[in-house]
Amino acid sequence: MAFSQASKRHYKKRRFLTKHCFRLQPVGGRLHQRDPKYDGQCPNCLRPQEDDDHLFCCPAPSRHSWRFDVKLLLDGHLSSSLDPLLLNLLQTMLLAFFGDGASPLPAQYPPEYHHLISTQQSIGYSQLVRGKFAMDWNELQATYWTKNHHHPSHKEKQWLVGLISLLFEQSHTLWLHRNEACHGRDRISQRQAERVHVQAEIRSLYSLRHLVQAEDQRHFYDSVETHLVQPVRQLKDWIQLYGPLIRYSVRQACTQAVRSTPKMTTYFPRITITPTTPTPQPCPTLHDYMLPLPQVHHTSSNPYHWSNKAKSTHTSTTPTKYSQQRIDMLWPDHPG
Repeated sequence: MAFSQASKRHYKKRRFLTKHCFRLQPVGGRLHQRDPKYDGQCPNCLRPQEDDDHLFCCPAPSRHSWRFDVKLLLDGHLSSSLDPLLLNLLQTMLLAFFGDGASPLPAQYPPEYHHLISTQQSIGYSQLVRGKFAMDWNELQATYWTKNHHHPSHKEKQWLVGLISLLFEQSHTLWLHRNEACHGRDRISQRQAERVHVQAEIRSLYSLRHLVQAEDQRHFYDSVETHLVQPVRQLKDWIQLYGPLIRYSVRQACTQAVRSTPKMTTYFPRITITPTTPTPQPCPTLHDYMLPLPQVHHTSSNPYHWSNKAKSTHTSTTPTKYSQQRIDMLWPDHPG
């Protein structure tokens, strides 16, 4: 709620706020990632890669002065009505984000403030300058007013909206100072910065000189240093005229380089592997699972009774009851 109301107060700066709150500002590192013609370094401290958080944590004297001014503005804007512990927490978290102090320790604050510290830490101290506060800030401030029997006015109830609006305004001021350091403050410094940017773009185009097609080599000078002594206006005209042509020539050269190249499979003979068919095995029949006939010995006093040994070797074609029994009948507990 507070973030939405603060954003409406800066409707004319909505483009800046959108990029600022969602980390989409055209800082040096992001520009260098999009196009190598940008060096990507910070215009104040000359750090190699400038990111979104470095905009606030830069050790340059001008940024240090901006951080000191923000601290004074917070003291003057919030010291009259805000809970002193909340004000101390806010300043400590901002200093921890700026790199000028340590993170707040929960042991140094009452237990009811511990959830606020952990929640804001999970959100991120860097999100404070982007207007993303935990909900505990308003709840603890309301508790503070209740304990002190204070009846806040409508303006005092909007303290968080005013705080976020103040941080938005100061962040926009910092962005303008950064752009002045990058592009110049007055007419002379702006012309110097423009010449530096144009020369950097020409150097990036000359780095593609060995990648263009042979017929496009004539668009370059003998050396890049000879080309850079020309006036800025002529350099910009050369970039506008030959820049797209050089990039197109590089793409065409890459396409032509692989157009007549045969495939990798043409350099090696094709190997045909004939699959071997396994010899089919006969399927097992019921006879394979039959038990052999048992040897039956009879002991009888009848002299005319034939024993199994005295029987003829001729096998009867009539199946006996043992040959008709399956394995599961003889061993009922068998898993088969």
